[in-house]
Amino acid sequence: MDFHWGDYIYNMEGEGEITLSSLLEKLGVTEITAADVTGVSFTNPDYIEIEQLDSDWLLRSLAPFNTEEALVLTLKNGETVTIKVTDEGETVTAPTPIEGLVYDGEEKALITAGSTTDGTFYYAIGSNAEVAPEDNTEAITNWSTEIPKATNAGDYYVWYKLIDNDSIIVSEQSLTVTISPATHNLKVTMNAGEFDTSTNTISYTVVVEAEGDSFFGETDHPVTISTTSADLTFDSGSYTYAHKEGSDHNQESQVNETPVSANTETLFTASSLTVSHMYDGDVITLTYTAKVDNAVYNASENATQVVNTAAITWEQSENPNIVIIPHDMPGEKHY
Repeated sequence: MDFHWGDYIYNMEGEGEITLSSLLEKLGVTEITAADVTGVSFTNPDYIEIEQLDSDWLLRSLAPFNTEEALVLTLKNGETVTIKVTDEGETVTAPTPIEGLVYDGEEKALITAGSTTDGTFYYAIGSNAEVAPEDNTEAITNWSTEIPKATNAGDYYVWYKLIDNDSIIVSEQSLTVTISPATHNLKVTMNAGEFDTSTNTISYTVVVEAEGDSFFGETDHPVTISTTSADLTFDSGSYTYAHKEGSDHNQESQVNETPVSANTETLFTASSLTVSHMYDGDVITLTYTAKVDNAVYNASENATQVVNTAAITWEQSENPNIVIIPHDMPGEKHY
């Protein structure tokens, strides 16, 4: 706390003490001495304890405060002298959860640190929000001054407490912090060319475009892009994976000129394509031709009734960090 006299300020540390004679000397007070004082009082006795000695007075700090107070000295002649006393007080700012966290494979802080003028904050990750963790029991991470961090998607129960000189200033409190799974936003479109009567085939192009970055995991995940039809048989085709023009990403583009058909109903499956991260504007393109089954349809009359459907899936191995949201699928196409 600070004692003010004119241009002088004397700071007494928390829980400190000083005699009145020493205080007057440090403040440069020459008009009076402790021997001239018959009484000493403080405007709030909860903050300073006053003890009368044989020929002096002892002032002892009891608690921090954030108001302006006064030390009042009563002199032998009946006059009073007032010394202004202020204190920054104890300021405590509690930790807060960090919002909007999304899984990206990187470890990230779960909270912003608390701050205090006295004491130290300790943190731990517990198994729930109701019972404070104890080291090596309910604690997922033990109590520490380090800010808790996590990588995987999920809810985390971050506990904190404030301790000063082994005394608990703020008892255990909990914060719930969420890391959301990564989501994939992929736009899928299918386009068909004209029926070629000379080859009895129809040309198709399926385009998968990333709208925004889509993180699939720390390692590559196989992608399966397939088109299905009971009315067509696979003829030939290929697929490519390419970055947006002007992209500076290092992930290599992939090309496969000789895809295979899994069965007669799955026309084209790009099953050997592996991708860990599609960046905004990246495109996977399937280009292929398929023959109309003349045993079922007469090419010249029924080609417009052919049905072809596209689908896309990513193999996740039930990874809770990744969620594939519904895509803009083209549905069934009739030509």
